[in-house]
Amino acid sequence: LIYKALLATNSIAFMQALRHYLLAVQFFTRIPITGRLAQWVLDRQIPLEVAPSSNLQTGIAGTIAEHPITFLRDQGFAITINTDNRLMSATSMSREFSLLAAEADWTLDDLEQATLVAAFGGFARRDVMERIIAEQIIPGYEAAREEG
Repeated sequence: LIYKALLATNSIAFMQALRHYLLAVQFFTRIPITGRLAQWVLDRQIPLEVAPSSNLQTGIAGTIAEHPITFLRDQGFAITINTDNRLMSATSMSREFSLLAAEADWTLDDLEQATLVAAFGGFARRDVMERIIAEQIIPGYEAAREEG
């Protein structure tokens, strides 16, 4: 009943709680996101915050290539790439991107899509996010494409 009431409010707090719940269910119990809840998340394109290196340390997969992030991306889920705890995981966003590219065959387009999902899922006003995307993110990826 509380779940249905929160769902009806469509609140930001509920969406954030749901994101973390989904990650906890999948990554810490190793139960795949399936069924009605998965379809609901997919249909609404609720961003899933995924920290590959940190997740490997918790034992969800043996390698980046085996990590479910690529499967979720391929299924059309809104995926963001994160570091979780940079110091404990000894990682950075650059390292996370490099690992996904080298070990899971992510392309620059894949990385750009995840970056855009993260930007649009941020907590800034829409006009602020659109400006950041137009002035920083898109030009950054265009420059990376030109460099080859």
